[in-house]
Amino acid sequence: MQPTGGQDLPDRILTTMEKTHSRALRRALHGQQTAPEIVSLGALQSRLQQGELVLDYLIGEDHGVLLAIGPEEVAAHRIPGSRDLKAALKRYRSALRRPLFNADARNDPRADLERSLDHGVEIRKALLDPVRDVLDDVERIYIVPDTEIALLPFVALPWNDDKDADDWVFLGDRFEVAVLPMAGGAPTWDRSRTPILLAGDPLPDAAGEYPALPTSGMELDLVSRSWKNGEQSRLDRSDLTSANMLEQPLGSFRTLHFATHAVASTADPNGCAVYLSGGDRIGLKQILDLDLQASPLVVLSACQTGEGELIPGEGVVGLGWAFLRAGAKGVVASLWSVEDTASTELMALFHRSMSQGNDPVTALSVAQRSMAAQRFHPAYWAPFIIVLRPDTGS
Repeated sequence: MQPTGGQDLPDRILTTMEKTHSRALRRALHGQQTAPEIVSLGALQSRLQQGELVLDYLIGEDHGVLLAIGPEEVAAHRIPGSRDLKAALKRYRSALRRPLFNADARNDPRADLERSLDHGVEIRKALLDPVRDVLDDVERIYIVPDTEIALLPFVALPWNDDKDADDWVFLGDRFEVAVLPMAGGAPTWDRSRTPILLAGDPLPDAAGEYPALPTSGMELDLVSRSWKNGEQSRLDRSDLTSANMLEQPLGSFRTLHFATHAVASTADPNGCAVYLSGGDRIGLKQILDLDLQASPLVVLSACQTGEGELIPGEGVVGLGWAFLRAGAKGVVASLWSVEDTASTELMALFHRSMSQGNDPVTALSVAQRSMAAQRFHPAYWAPFIIVLRPDTGS
């Protein structure tokens, strides 16, 4: 990967792209919080480890820019714009979700996905092939998304082009992938993720809008077993209220795990909320006002409802960005509502991997690969992403 036009030009490109991301982040929260400081190219590269690569995207209507940043080198690439990508993104994302609501797709998921694989290949060629020659030495990719690609689980992109291949290879089979709302270094993690707060198994609300979640209590039990030697607190059933939640010493926990309902609104970020028992809620402003001093990992293993979905990165950010601004180092969340059993299995694998000493990015990758070995289709393992708070040195 060769520097494009010396160091000054890539640095100017990065600054321009990050100013755009920063403006979008401020708009997303209606000015309630400021975006992080913009990192310089040199500072960013000094925070990257060997085997790590930042892919920073800025997508216009007619064309886009991809800035690929490694520890020692940087390159800018012109890529297709929204006009060319939108249809393929919509169709492939629909294919990724289809087994969750279509019986025919559920009965033969491989054949169903095969019919849409060309769209996934088209997206990968546009977004990743410009840097494919440098990916042989990369183990972890940090994605800084833009517009529609913020809805895309990169781990589900096909890495090979042959739809008739016996063994399909997805991006998640080759790389660990995390999301950054803006370019920056990734946070470092302590080996232990305890103390942990487990919150879930909500009681239904009177109107029936937020029903009971039958597998939520089981999920909390499985997660608890992974940390049996660590300090734990639990809020569930009638104890799962906003008053009880906000009375907890949230600043002392290293992990907050929510297995409950959530709303992520693409129309109004202030409509975003984590829902508790009886329809009680913790809204966006309450989340932003939290003081998460221990810089915890927040896991939103939530059934998402409402008019939108959680979109990581700039634009409409919702719950993930709110927890990051409150002090979280990372947020695990889903891009679509996942089958309850699959979500429970994935969360158990994720926490088990962390309890064995893996950082959250590696642990999510391990869990997804394990799930993919059991359930081929990405509908069941791909939607969960980890969004990290960028380290800009500020």
